[in-house]
This record gives sequence, structure tokens and C-alpha cells, in this order.
Amino acid sequence: MNIKKFTLLLLSVITMGLLVGCGSDPADDLPTDSTKGLTGSSKYIINNATTYQDVPEINGIVMKATTAGGAESIAGFSIQKNISRPLAPAAAGYVTTGELRASIALIQAMPEITTLSTINEQVFTKYSEFTVGDYSFDTASTTTVDIANKIVNILGATTVTLPSGSGVTATSFRMFMTVTSFNGAYYYTVSISPSASAIFQENFALMTALSSGTNYTGTNERLVSTTENFLGKPGTTNQADFLFVVDDSGSMGDQQAAIAAAANDFDAALTLAGMDHHIAIITTSDGADGAPCTANCWDRSVVRAGIIDNDINTFKYEINDLNTSGSITETGIYNAEQALKKVANGDSFDGLLNTAPLKMPRDNTQLSVIILSDEVSQYEARAKTSFDVNSNLFVRDGILVNAIVDIGLCDPQYGEQTGQYDDLSIATGGLVGNICNLDTLGNPNFSAVMQNIVFQAAGAYKLSQNYAKPNSIKITVDGVASTPSIKQGYMYIEGTNSIAFFGTLPAEGSDIEVYYEYPKDINLFAND
Repeated sequence: MNIKKFTLLLLSVITMGLLVGCGSDPADDLPTDSTKGLTGSSKYIINNATTYQDVPEINGIVMKATTAGGAESIAGFSIQKNISRPLAPAAAGYVTTGELRASIALIQAMPEITTLSTINEQVFTKYSEFTVGDYSFDTASTTTVDIANKIVNILGATTVTLPSGSGVTATSFRMFMTVTSFNGAYYYTVSISPSASAIFQENFALMTALSSGTNYTGTNERLVSTTENFLGKPGTTNQADFLFVVDDSGSMGDQQAAIAAAANDFDAALTLAGMDHHIAIITTSDGADGAPCTANCWDRSVVRAGIIDNDINTFKYEINDLNTSGSITETGIYNAEQALKKVANGDSFDGLLNTAPLKMPRDNTQLSVIILSDEVSQYEARAKTSFDVNSNLFVRDGILVNAIVDIGLCDPQYGEQTGQYDDLSIATGGLVGNICNLDTLGNPNFSAVMQNIVFQAAGAYKLSQNYAKPNSIKITVDGVASTPSIKQGYMYIEGTNSIAFFGTLPAEGSDIEVYYEYPKDINLFAND
């Protein structure tokens, strides 16, 4: 055989091998346990804690779950967007966010809904683009199933008679809604629970799993399953650190008071999560750039109180003592960056919170930054250089940045749609809270978003494979099944791709087994 023919034969063998390796029928999954419901042109992985029913008339499925919160205390659906309604324009730079807000406006206009408020949004872009919103709403007395059925008809532009159910009767509800862009189409996922804390705490973790846009799978996408084993960590508590960066300019009095008012609910979430926590507080004001500062300096709380160790009353006192006489040049990101610099991580100096005896974060501890501001970031005013939201200290060090800001729902003229705060939150997997979320008296209310920030910080067991399908996860601890729950069980944290346990934590050295599914060939088969 001459060299030319041999080369051609070799290339043919290699090509066939590559085709076989990629799968001649990419629609065939490798061994998996999950059930899938047809949702339009894609499939939605069913959580085994729910029951579901295909409803072709709405181009999707309806689902419900009975938990410790009550019979059918969760109701919801997954449907493909009806093309009869035009796609909404992008908001905050994302079409899914714009479509989510337009859909929420339709729900808010329903005669059954008396009030509806936005608690927070979270955008994910690493697998498919999707935006998750957390909402509270009030109605006349109804059940989870009945109100979910009415909402699906509004969003699906249908008048389908849907499967009825009992559901828990209530007048106040929490709703997680997601808009996902996947496989050339848009999808709505909704889950609803009564908002009474005893019920909602039982349902929160399962609703979080249901709302993930990663649960969608393309018809040409292969899934593969894996089982990972972890050893239970030492100690009987989770551990997390929190840095609050608070705007102390003249317009922030009510918002500072709302953070202090939410402190007890923040503490309740910390207790629920079994969280050993450290807190530090800085402001957006003067002094972080080394310029002389004699009053209302950015570091005044740290100078006075240091890092607050498991003491919610000191936290409340320090927030209440900030005042609103700070600078109108508001540089929350820059100030946090200066406080957290660390020579050991490659920075040129140790920042305020890493100069002995202070240390934040502690070793092997998740740090969450919470920025509270009603104005856009003015990073360049002090840094004298531009800020790259995708390449910075926060991304480098795995810090979750959460922003409670104007996301465009306060005043469209001055929204944070093009600001750095929400962009950095998205880049790090954090939450974007609505600074204009009000209570029934018209005062800012941050209790729910503060609790959500705690739960996001609790992930202690990081999965090795990205793009885990949350609804496929099954966990045992020493052979005993664990269920999704922030009272006693686990929750998957999408922002950090990790598992958090709540209640009585797995004992040190216990065998934690996590089964989950993920895309085999994401670059080839994630989208048709």
C-alpha cells in the first residue's frame, strides 16, 4: 500500500471513530434515571418529588407536589412561549429578563391578583440563558392548583380546562418564575406555594430546583449520569462570611432602615441554615482610595466594630449608626475591592479586611458581598480606570456578589439596567434584589431577599461536573435518602454548583452520595 492510500485509509478510520465517539444517534441518553415531559420543542426533566401531566393544548406540562408543607402545597407548570404574543424587548441586557418582566405584568393585571411585588431576580448564562424571579402576591382565598391553572392560561394565551387538585388554600403566595431561552425557543417555568413561613420553608428548596432553566434538554442533547461521594465535613454548622457595602448618601435613609429591619429575618435564615457567620460593613463613601478622610469615612464601622462574629444586634446597631451624610460619589464595587485585596492572591497589598488581626473571608469559607445602593456604580471616579465585570477580584476569588439596587422597577429613567452592580452579580452567580420592593405600608422591605442571600451562601459540597440538571439530583447520607428542604434536607445552589444541607448536618465522615445528570456533549448537542 502506498503512503497516499494509507493516509486516506487512516483518515477514514479516524473520522469513523470520531463519529462513533460522538454518538451516531445523539438523541440517545447514556444510562439515566430521569423522566422527561415534552415541553414544546424541548423536554423538561421531571423532579421525582412532583407529579406531572402532559397538556398538549398548552404546549407543556402541569405539575404539583405534596411536601411537609401540605397536600399539593406546590403547583406549577412548564410551557413553551406561545408565539401569538410578541417577544418582549431586552431588559438589563437580557431578553429573558425583558420577557420575564412582561409576563409578570400580565399576571399582575389578572383580576384575581390584588398585589404583586418583585423580591429579586437572578440571571444565568453559562448553559442556557434564563432569568429567575422571586415574587410575592395576594389574592382572594384560593388554592395553589387553581391559581397556577389561571396563570398558565394567561401566559399560554389559552382557555384550557386543566387538571384540578386540592392544593393548600391561602390568600398570600410566593412564586418563582423563570424564562429560559433554549433550543431556539422560550419557555416559562412557574412554581407557587403559600407564603406562610411554616409551609414556604418546606417548599423553598424544591421550588428552587423546579425553577432552574438548566432542567430543559434538547432533543439532540445526550445526558449522562454520575454519582459523586463526599465525606461529611467536621463541625455541626455551616460557615459563611458576609460583607455589606451600604450607600450612605442623602437619599438612603429608608433603605438603611429597611436593612436593619430585615436583620431579624436575616438572622432567622442564618439559624435555619445552621450558619456560623462573620459580618463586616463598609460604605460607598470616601477614603477607600487613600484620600484624606476625617468624617463619614467608608471604613468607620470596621474601625469601630471590626468583623462582627455571630452577633445580629451589633449588626443592627452598626447599620442604624451609618447615617446619610456620606459622599455623593458612590463607589461600592471599588470600595469592596480595596477592602478585600490580598497579597496571597496576587494583589499588591492586603486590604482593610485582610490586615491583621482582621481576615475576611475565613479559610474555606464562602464570602457573599451585599451592595445596597439607589444609584449606579461610579467605580471609575476613584479607580481612575474602567471595571471589567468578567475579570476582577470577585470572579477570581469565587465571591458571590449580590446587589439590592434599582433594577428599573422604581423609575425607568434612572434604573440600574446598564449599571455595574447587577452585571457583577450576574457574573458571580449572585442575586439582584429590588430596592423598590415595598411592604403593605409602603416602606422598603428586604426581608425575603436577605433570607435568599443566606441560602445561596450555604453550599458546602461542590459538584465536579458543570450544568447539573437540578431536578435529576438524588442524595443519600449513609444510605438514607435526603429530600429538598431548608428545614431538614438539602438544596442545590446553582450559582456555586454545590449542595447545601440544612437542619441536622451530615456527621463528620458520613458517606454523602449525590446522583445527578448533566449534558454529555454540551458544545455539540446542547441546542438542536
